[in-house]
Amino acid sequence: MPKMNFTQSKKFGDRLEKSIALNFIENQYPGCTIKSPDDTGEFRDEDNLAVPDHLVYQKGKLVAMYESKNKKSIYNTFDSVEAFFSIDEKVKDYQAIAKKHGVGCYAIFYNQERFPDVLFTVDVAQAPGFYRAVDNAWGNHWYGYYLSQCEKHQLKPKHNVNISENDLKTLGDKIKGPYDAMITHALEILENCTPAKSNRPMSAEKLRHWKIQIPRCKSNIKIYEAIFNLFSVGEGMGLGDRNYKNKINWS
Repeated sequence: MPKMNFTQSKKFGDRLEKSIALNFIENQYPGCTIKSPDDTGEFRDEDNLAVPDHLVYQKGKLVAMYESKNKKSIYNTFDSVEAFFSIDEKVKDYQAIAKKHGVGCYAIFYNQERFPDVLFTVDVAQAPGFYRAVDNAWGNHWYGYYLSQCEKHQLKPKHNVNISENDLKTLGDKIKGPYDAMITHALEILENCTPAKSNRPMSAEKLRHWKIQIPRCKSNIKIYEAIFNLFSVGEGMGLGDRNYKNKINWS
């Protein structure tokens, strides 16, 4: 298999780190805030320990850390008991930084080829089952977590319908309710149109546009109309006014 260049490798890793892993963590910690070294610019702390990909906060307090590993291969070498997910020597840093802050630090492993609908997680406080001394570009130590050491999490399959009739019904049921609840539900419907959840996602530009426009709607009726018209365009229905249709279908 040809070696990936940096851009290809980053794109491959980002698929887990920037979408699948975030959705998984948000489901584990409802209402959490997730920060990453990419956001803060701090990839190592004051003790020179590597900072994991995802720092999870609830009510302003650090509650967990996660490191994302999108793996092209699952190894099974002659000196391993079973197949394992490879992890480099930074696992020692993750163990130390978790102990330092008194929170759990977990590795998230994903391999699309063999397990397209499953995430594997392991608390790195647990010692990796596999080890071999090496000398390569990634360091002098090669660690691995056996599949049996990991917890499995079934991923929800992606859908083919971004905005459904049931979405319209549940949103319509909120028309007479609080404005903030209407906004929240409309944004949740838009979240179903993202690449992480849809086989036919909206473009990033279009999603960004409507995530800004929805909170600017001045009433619950206007919020409903915006989502209904997005649904109508997605179903290929005409909206009558060509200029308005172009606005709704903006991308």
